[in-house]
Amino acid sequence: PVIGPLVAQRLENGNTFIANDHQFLEFDKTGNEVLNVTFPDEGRKIMKAMKLPNGQILAMLADSRIVRFDTRGQEIHSFQINIGLRLFGGRIQMLPNGRILVPHTAEGKVVEYDAKGKAVWEVALEQPIIATRLPNGNTLVTSMDPGVGAVEVDRVGNRLWSYTHESNTRVTRAIRR
Repeated sequence: PVIGPLVAQRLENGNTFIANDHQFLEFDKTGNEVLNVTFPDEGRKIMKAMKLPNGQILAMLADSRIVRFDTRGQEIHSFQINIGLRLFGGRIQMLPNGRILVPHTAEGKVVEYDAKGKAVWEVALEQPIIATRLPNGNTLVTSMDPGVGAVEVDRVGNRLWSYTHESNTRVTRAIRR
């Protein structure tokens, strides 16, 4: 049991990484806790997180910072982003080149930042909540707007594919294989 999980990520070794607004947790295949990093400080509230292949953790905090943590939860590096509405849940993604994709829901865009926090790419899209770079270089984005659903865009922002649910409900997760 985890109170208020924001993200659950299955890792290569079969473990499960989970983050809520104040903890990074990891459980092995049998359910034993192997990592518990707790932040009691309200200023370090976790909004989105992912565990990286090297064991480090990437997170977006409520103070509008993108933070990289070591395997023990100690801050390694951070940079500030200019983001309006701060939503808990959703997803950020660190790309193999060290850049980070961040959905800016209120601003209606997805931004790719370099490791120092400089915006190097962005695409306009209504209320994005998750952005994932695909192996072909395109980006898959889901939106809070049921009319948008899930959209695949190329590097110049052309919409190549989209999906909306017939019941006009929000598409919260999408995986392209």
